[in-house]
Amino acid sequence: KRSGIIFEAANEKVQVNVAGLFTTAFKLADNGSVIPFLQDKVSNFNWIQSIWQRERENRPDFQFSTSGFSIDWESRYATVLKYLEQVNRLTSREEVITMDELKSHWRRRLVLPLKLANNLRPEEYAILVEEIAPESPIQVQAEAIRHYPEKSLASHVLGYVGSGYEADPQALSGADLATFEIKGRTGKAGIEKEFDSLLRGKDGGDIWRVNPMGSRFDRIERSPSMKGKSLQLSLDRDLQRVAEQSLDRMIDAVASRRTLPDANWRKTIERRTRKALEDTNERDLSPELLISAFVDAPFPLNGEQASTVAGFNGTTQDAERLLHLLYSRGVLSQPDKERKEYVLAPPLLPPAAAVLLDLNSYETLVLASKPAYNLEELSPFIPQSVYDHIQRREAWLPRACHPGYAPASPFKLVTALAGIRHSVLNPEEKILCKGIHRGMECHVFPGSHGEVSLRQAIAQSCNVYFFKCAERMGYEALIEEAKFLGFTENPQLQLPSLRDIPIVPDPAWKKNHLGVKWTLEDTFNISIGQGGLRQSPLQMACFAAKLANNSTTFVPTLLRNAPSAPREENSLDVNSSGYQAIIEGMALATTNGTARRCKIEGIEVAGKTGTGQWRNRNMELNLAWFIGFAPVKKPEVAIAVLVEGVIPQDHIQGGLTATPVAKEILSAYFSKYRKRLASSANNQNP
Repeated sequence: KRSGIIFEAANEKVQVNVAGLFTTAFKLADNGSVIPFLQDKVSNFNWIQSIWQRERENRPDFQFSTSGFSIDWESRYATVLKYLEQVNRLTSREEVITMDELKSHWRRRLVLPLKLANNLRPEEYAILVEEIAPESPIQVQAEAIRHYPEKSLASHVLGYVGSGYEADPQALSGADLATFEIKGRTGKAGIEKEFDSLLRGKDGGDIWRVNPMGSRFDRIERSPSMKGKSLQLSLDRDLQRVAEQSLDRMIDAVASRRTLPDANWRKTIERRTRKALEDTNERDLSPELLISAFVDAPFPLNGEQASTVAGFNGTTQDAERLLHLLYSRGVLSQPDKERKEYVLAPPLLPPAAAVLLDLNSYETLVLASKPAYNLEELSPFIPQSVYDHIQRREAWLPRACHPGYAPASPFKLVTALAGIRHSVLNPEEKILCKGIHRGMECHVFPGSHGEVSLRQAIAQSCNVYFFKCAERMGYEALIEEAKFLGFTENPQLQLPSLRDIPIVPDPAWKKNHLGVKWTLEDTFNISIGQGGLRQSPLQMACFAAKLANNSTTFVPTLLRNAPSAPREENSLDVNSSGYQAIIEGMALATTNGTARRCKIEGIEVAGKTGTGQWRNRNMELNLAWFIGFAPVKKPEVAIAVLVEGVIPQDHIQGGLTATPVAKEILSAYFSKYRKRLASSANNQNP
C-alpha cells in the first residue's frame, strides 16, 4: 500500500518533516516531477541516509537529515499558538507563550502537557469544557488546591502548602523506568506540615509509551491516587475569631496613641538600611543620607528620584532593586501598590498572641498570633509581592508558640510556689515594701505597698515582696522550681518543632552567654520574670492550667476528641494553705488588684498581670501579659494573652493592654458554652 502527498501552490523548494524523525528536501519541476537538492548545511551522516544511498548509489539523491529528538521549532510553535489563540478567544484572555518557554518545556518536561493557561475562573473552566471538542489536543484539567475560606483566621496553626514535594518512585509501579515528574505539594508550616503524610493520601502515577522524540502516545498503566484523610482541630472558630478581633482592636488602640515620626524607630530603620546596603555592596552610600531623602521629600520617591537625591552611583534599575529590598525589610512602604514609589515606613503594629485551653479535655480552643497572613493569598503559590508583604510585617512568626518573651510578673507565681515548697514563705506573713530593696525598685516606686501578705503581693504585683522571698531561698531553689514546672522545654503540641527553646538562666548560662558571674540582682530579676527568662504565651497558658488543676503536667492538644494517652496527674505537692493563698491572690487581683479589668459578672476569675521590660531592635520595650483561669472553683479554661511593644512610646501594661483582651475571650467562652449547657439541660428536662 502506498501513500502520497499532494502539493498545492507550493514554493519551488519543499522541505518535508516526517513525524519529527527526519527531514528531506527537494525541488518541484515545472512538470511536477521531484528534483532532489542539497541544502547548504548538511547534518552528520545518519542511518537513514545510508539506507537511501545504498538503493540509489551513483545517482543524484535526496538529502535526509535527522536532529535527535527535536523538530522544526517554527512549525511546532505555530501549532501551539493556534491552540493558544483558541483558548484566548474563548476566555477573553491574553495569554502568551514564547519560543523559549516552548523549547524549555520540550527539553525538560516533554512527556507532560504544555500549560497554556492557569488559574481558570469557574466561568472560564465551564466555557472551555463546553466549547473544546473531546478529541481536541487541548486538555482541560483540574488541579486540587487548598481553599481557606476563613482567610487569615488561625493562619499560623493551619499553615500552608508549597512546592518541593518529592514522591518515592519506589512505591510506584515501574520504578525502574524513567520518571519525568511526580507532581505534588508539601506542607510548609503548621498543621499542613505536621500532618502532611496524613492529609496527602497516596500518590498516583501513569506509565506511558513514548516515541523516539520522547512524546507520550500510549498509556499502558495508571495507578490512581487516593485522597488523604480529614483532620478535625480542637480550635473553636467563634472563640478564635473573637480573640483575633480583640487583639486587632487593642493593637490599633496602642498604635493610634503614637506620636510620629519616632526618633527610636528612625534609628532602627537606619540600621536596617545600613545592613541592606552592605548586602548589596553599596557601602559608599550613606544610610542616613538615603533616609533623609525620603524624610525631606514632599511626595513618594521612585528609584530614579531617590538615587539622584542620595547620590546613588548605580543605575536606575539598581536603585529600584535597593528600594524594593528596603520595602521588604520594613524600611519603606508603598502608598500605591500599583506604583513603584516609596515613603518611609511607620513603626510596625504591635504584635500580640492569645491562648485558651480547655482544662478538662486538654484541647486548645484558641491559638492566635498577630500579625497573621491571608492563607488564600498563599494558594496555589506565593507571589513575591505577598511574600514581601508578610516578611516586612514580620508575620511569619507564630508568636503564640514562640519562646522569646520575658514572662514578667506572672512568673512571680513560680517564685511563690518555690517559697512555699522550701518553707521560706508563710502565706500569712506580711513583708514590708518600701518601694525599693537593695537598689531594685518596685513598680510603684517612689511609692510603696507597705506591709503585704502573699495574697496582697500577688494582687498588687509587689516586686519587693518577691525580691525578699527569692533572697531567702536563693537562686538554686527558684531555678529548680522552674525546671520542675516544665519551663525548660516547649509544651508538646501537634505543630512543627520550633528552632528556639525556652530559657531559664542559671550561673552557667550567664557565664557562657555574657561572660560574667551570677549576682543577687540576677536572682531578683528572675524572681519577677525578668533577666534572661524567655517563655511563650502557650507555655504561660499551660502554667495557668497547671495552677488551676493543681498539677505539674498539662499536655495540650490541637485535635478534637483525640484519643489521649494516660495522663500523669502529679499534684504540685505544696501545702494546701500555701496553694490556696496563691489562688486567692489571683482571684483578688481581678476584683481589687492589677487585673480588675478582667472582672466578669457572674464568673470568678483568677488572674495575674505582668508588664515586662526587654530589649529588642536596640530599644528598651515593654511586654503586656495576662494569665489566669476561670471559674476559680471548678475551673474550665486557662488563658494567656501577650501584647508586645514595638517602640518605647508604646506604653503598654498588663492591666491596661492584655487584661481587657482576656476579658473579651473569657466572656465569649462563657457566653457560648454556658448557653450550650443550659440548652442541653432544658432538652433533657422538658
